[in-house]
Amino acid sequence: MRADLHFHSIASDGRLTCEQIAACAHESGVELVSLTDHDNTYLTGKLNTYCKKFSITAVCGVEVSAYIGDLKLHTLGYAFDPNKPSFKAFMRELTENSYIRTEAILSQLKGVGIDIKLEEVVKERICDELPVHMVYVARAAVKAGYSKDVREFIREYLLYGKVGNSNIARPSPERAIDEIKKAGGIAVLAHPGRIDLDRPEREKLIRRLASAGLDGIEAVYTTHTESDTAYFTRLAEELGLFVTGGSDTHFPDEWRKIGTPRFEASAELVKRLTNC
Repeated sequence: MRADLHFHSIASDGRLTCEQIAACAHESGVELVSLTDHDNTYLTGKLNTYCKKFSITAVCGVEVSAYIGDLKLHTLGYAFDPNKPSFKAFMRELTENSYIRTEAILSQLKGVGIDIKLEEVVKERICDELPVHMVYVARAAVKAGYSKDVREFIREYLLYGKVGNSNIARPSPERAIDEIKKAGGIAVLAHPGRIDLDRPEREKLIRRLASAGLDGIEAVYTTHTESDTAYFTRLAEELGLFVTGGSDTHFPDEWRKIGTPRFEASAELVKRLTNC
């Protein structure tokens, strides 16, 4: 079954509506999708409604922005119960922590003459329930005249090593794995090729996460080379993990497109995701 199990919407750092996502998936011939917004499942139900019009199966998903220090180890969760009390508490915790982190970012930016108020940042969300994302800081900065472009502001001020960067109050990947699995889901390591470690250290870390309950590796990914995909596929098979794939699409009409790179989910993975 052709699938795309990693993309974002207007409920996190994307610009795609649920209607656009469903239409794009249909156009690309995708039959199975999962919306993996950062640290929330706000639009999962709405996407399912639009996907049904095209006979596309939509699976509940999330991308937990997990870190070890400044090392990004984002963790994808699938087919969990978003209403499980422990999972809802985890999502609330991530939202509360996003305020702490955003206030730290704004304080650091103010130190270099960029004065943006928290009230201006939170207005960028589509609803008050959502966590505050770094991209909202950048959008508020553009509106305040500190930059002409959101991506340019992020590159100049918010990425790792820049004055406004902060990863405080982030969960560890082990915590993310545990919370996803407690809610009945499967936990997958997102875009392993982007982990900023050399191959031996990265593999050592993946093996550690597998021992902690990791269920899969996103081997098929937009920026992975053929060699990367083959390597992570072999590693997943060796460790007895699922192989997953996703485009990580955020915007309409950009170089990342829902359904690319092409990923065919195994029968075993489809069964686990859809419970049938």
